[in-house]
Amino acid sequence: LDQAGVGQRLAEARPGWEQKFREAFGGVWLDDDGTGIVGVVEGAIGDTLRDEATDAGFTVRDVALTTHELDARERQVGAIVEGMPTDLKELVTGVRVDPTRNAVVVTTLGSLALLNDTGFIPEGPMRTIVELLSGLTPGTGSIIDGMNETVPNPDPQPTPQARQRGRTDTSPTGPVVGGTGYMVRVPSGVLECSTGFNGELDGKPVVITAAHCAGADGTRAALADGEEFGTMTSTKREAIDTALIAVDEDAAERFSNNLVSADGDTPQKIIGTAESVVGQKACKTGFRTGFSCGTISQVDADIDVAGSRTIAGAFTVDLCALPG
Repeated sequence: LDQAGVGQRLAEARPGWEQKFREAFGGVWLDDDGTGIVGVVEGAIGDTLRDEATDAGFTVRDVALTTHELDARERQVGAIVEGMPTDLKELVTGVRVDPTRNAVVVTTLGSLALLNDTGFIPEGPMRTIVELLSGLTPGTGSIIDGMNETVPNPDPQPTPQARQRGRTDTSPTGPVVGGTGYMVRVPSGVLECSTGFNGELDGKPVVITAAHCAGADGTRAALADGEEFGTMTSTKREAIDTALIAVDEDAAERFSNNLVSADGDTPQKIIGTAESVVGQKACKTGFRTGFSCGTISQVDADIDVAGSRTIAGAFTVDLCALPG
C-alpha cells in the first residue's frame, strides 16, 4: 500500500512534468525498494526539474534520453520491424519503452535486446536490427530471456461436462470474496474462472470479472458446488476484457463486501485505486494459483492476446499464473 501511494504521486506528476520539462524529463518508476525515481536529462531545464522532483520527495536519476526521444525511437523501431521480411518480423514479439533502462526494448521469441546509446547496439539501431534478430537464439545476446509481449490466449479451456460431475469442491460459506472460483456453462462445456472484485451498480451488488470468462450476456454463473448466484451482463471483450455478474437477490448479502482473498487466511479490503507505474508491485488472486505478486514492467500498453483481440491501456507484470 505504501508503494501504491508513491506510485500514485508519480503517476499524477508525470503528465505535467512531461509537458513542462519536455527537454529534460526521462520518465518515472519505482526501484526495487519502492523508492520513487524521476529520470532527468542534464542541462538547465533538467536542473529545474531536478529541484522540483527532489522537493516533491522523489529520488533523481541522470538519464541520456527524454521520454519524447524514447517515444520517437519506439515508433522508428516499430516502423522498421513492420517492414522487415516476414520470417524475421515474426521473431519480434514486442517493442516498448523501458524507463528503468532509459531504452527502447525489443522482445523476441525467447530474448530481449536494448536499442539505445549504451553500447549493446551501435547508434542507429535500425541498421543492426535485422542482424540482431537473424542471429539471436534464445538464451544468448540478451539482457532478459523468455519475455513475450504477445500474450498467450488466457481464455480458459472449457471442461467437458462429464468431468464436472466428479467435482468435490464446495462453495464457501459466509461472504464471497474476490478470487473465488466460479463456473459458467457454455455450449462446449464449462468454463472455470475466478471472480475479480465485488462492487455495486444502481444500488445492487455485482461482481467484476473477465469477459473471456463470461460466455454470452445472460449466461448463468455458479459457485464450485453448482449453486447459481448471478447472470452475466455488460460483456466487453475488445480493448478492455471485462464483464459483470449481476448477483441474484437471494445471494446479495454474501457479495456485499469489498474483500479479496490474499496471502494467508485473512482477506484484504479494497479501499481505493491507484495508477500503475513501472517498478510497482502488483498482485493477483485466484482459485487455481492462489495469491502471488510481481513487478510492473510496462504501463499504458496495448496487449495483443494471441492475435484474437487487443487489450488497450493495460500494464504488464511478471508473475506466474494459469488460466482460471
